[in-house]
Amino acid sequence: MTHMPSMEPGPEQDKPVTSNGEAGRRPGTIVAAAVLMIPVCVTWFVAGIAWVVVTSRMEGDGMFFYWILAVAILAVCLLVAYISVAGAMEVWRGTSARMRIPAGFTVGLFFIALINLLVNRRITFSPTQLTPLVVGAVAGVAIFLTHTKSATAWFRVNQGSGRQGRG
Repeated sequence: MTHMPSMEPGPEQDKPVTSNGEAGRRPGTIVAAAVLMIPVCVTWFVAGIAWVVVTSRMEGDGMFFYWILAVAILAVCLLVAYISVAGAMEVWRGTSARMRIPAGFTVGLFFIALINLLVNRRITFSPTQLTPLVVGAVAGVAIFLTHTKSATAWFRVNQGSGRQGRG
């Protein structure tokens, strides 16, 4: 019987590295930014699935074109959800701040939804109107948190250390 090596991270991968080589703590702003991206990711995933469900319940002529649109929207939603998770993991590890890309896309849609509601004078507190506003605001807060001094120091220290392990 052969001995299987443990897949657990070693002690050098468990703790972030500071500029002087000592083990450092992950800033609270990084923890908050990564955690705030979870509802953003879930919302994008659910939006893609919901669009396909709505398309499947449609009737009428030209359904082929609606299905092409549904598959394209599903692909975009799943891509943004994946990039959100991957970006949050990179922020957590301190390797990059790429989480700002899907968060910025979400904030952009937040502003489009807000402008649409203001122009049409249809601001009501229904879930379909509140969800993009709340998720956009959460993504905006996550972007803000990655621009704080402690977060930029976290990225600078961990990008320079060459760490590729789990954080």
